Amino acid sequence: SGINAEYVGSSSRSFSLKLAVVKLRAITVIKELKERAALMYNIQQEWIGQRFKKEMDSIKTMCEMLSDVIESEKAILPQVLLSDDQFTVDMGYKMFDPPVAPPPDAPIEMPTPDVFTIAQIQELHRNLKEVAPSGYVSLDLLVEMFEPPAFLPEIWMNVTSQQLEEMFSRHLCETKYINWQIVLLSCVLPIPLPNQRQLLDTVTQYRKIDNAKTGLVDMAGYAQGDLWFSGDYGISPDGTALFDRLGHLKTTLFTLICDDNYTVDYVDFLLLFCSDPEPGMVL
Repeated sequence: SGINAEYVGSSSRSFSLKLAVVKLRAITVIKELKERAALMYNIQQEWIGQRFKKEMDSIKTMCEMLSDVIESEKAILPQVLLSDDQFTVDMGYKMFDPPVAPPPDAPIEMPTPDVFTIAQIQELHRNLKEVAPSGYVSLDLLVEMFEPPAFLPEIWMNVTSQQLEEMFSRHLCETKYINWQIVLLSCVLPIPLPNQRQLLDTVTQYRKIDNAKTGLVDMAGYAQGDLWFSGDYGISPDGTALFDRLGHLKTTLFTLICDDNYTVDYVDFLLLFCSDPEPGMVL
């Protein structure tokens, strides 16, 4: 029994010693972990402080630049980029295209002494439409519309009232009134005149466009069809575009003959350009 007691006591001391070693090791490991954690915390805080300082410096630099731009009232052409803690100015990247030269002005029809310009025809149409919306006007009023200082070619400035009466009286109808649309159509000259085949081809086009078979076309349908003449997009020797008189005439013809609903009877329209004694038999 004495031997057993001595063995138990020895084992107890050995266990206590081992437990003390484990405790000491644990304390050492915990101390090392605390020191590493404290070191990492200090490194993180220092990094956060440096990062925050860089971000604030970048923001400050950007604000100073923008302040200078605002005060100088100049546009910012380069790309200004604030990404995280980096503020950069990319001189090779443009925020918007630099100002470009404005497009050239639309070509203008130069007036000639003996030909009505498109603008003059349109001005006459507006005036006649205002005083005689029915399309018929008295001879006296029509003569008055063509007397100076009306917006007319130079050669018309020397025409007397008597000459105007003789000229317009040919268009008098049984009611003693004149269809001013016919008069305006004569003002569009010079214009290529169609032959019979061209008139037939044109009316065939519009009949195909006129799906409802009403005999009428609106502005879109009228523009869709091709007349016997086409526009001329010429270029002058200095490289500028020339005025396309024929192209504008096509639109002007529609304006002269359309009704209040902005539609045109295409057969009646084409009959105006017939020279046959019985034009109705042609179309």
